[in-house]
Amino acid sequence: MSTINPRIHITTDAVTRELLLALAERDDTSLASKAEEYLRIGLELAEDIALSELALDRMNTPRSKYIAHDKVWN
Repeated sequence: MSTINPRIHITTDAVTRELLLALAERDDTSLASKAEEYLRIGLELAEDIALSELALDRMNTPRSKYIAHDKVWN
């Protein structure tokens, strides 16, 4: 049976598998769904870190200038 979503296979250690199983049972979902949820969260965190590093690099250039929070949003 084919599915809409592509499959990937991962190998985890026993501790990680048991933690994912416990979380999946707690949330009444499948192990695969719980693993996918945490993989997505990890990717979002990696993206946030990369964007923060980019912002810090831009902030430390000679052309950058400080604008107060209140001035920007008011």
